[in-house]
Amino acid sequence: MVVLANGFSVYHWGGTLFALDPAGASKWKIALPDGNPVIARPAAAPNSTVYARTRKTLVAISHEGALLFSTALPEPPDTLPQSALAPVALADSTVAFLLTQDTLRCLGLDGSQRWTFELPAGEPDGPLVGAGDGRVIVSTKRGIYAISSEGELAWTHVPPGR
Repeated sequence: MVVLANGFSVYHWGGTLFALDPAGASKWKIALPDGNPVIARPAAAPNSTVYARTRKTLVAISHEGALLFSTALPEPPDTLPQSALAPVALADSTVAFLLTQDTLRCLGLDGSQRWTFELPAGEPDGPLVGAGDGRVIVSTKRGIYAISSEGELAWTHVPPGR
């Protein structure tokens, strides 16, 4: 479940997203285009766009419940933790997500590709984190990487013992 800037709570049940207003009244529901269930926690963008991922698609839904875009994805490997599959909404309301176990992708508000980044080493072991300046932070089994809002490696940290 995520809470939007307008106070709506958005949750998923199977292949459908539902929105409730702050008083708990149903506001909208939308069946996801591929009919598959959401596989990870949706993300809420500052502009109240909801991003949700199934095994085969990433969708963007407006705060009014309209489908903004849907993009096909390769099925994720079973070795990734569910938390790593969750999309992350960035400060400019765009979205970043794992395309494959070692590839990050960022899409613009219209679903167009902004950038793709190949992780140097190790598959992700937790959720992607969006920083206030547009960076995406990803922890892998080999280290922690920060990717800039332009899709470039900003920094790397390898904790002792990794």
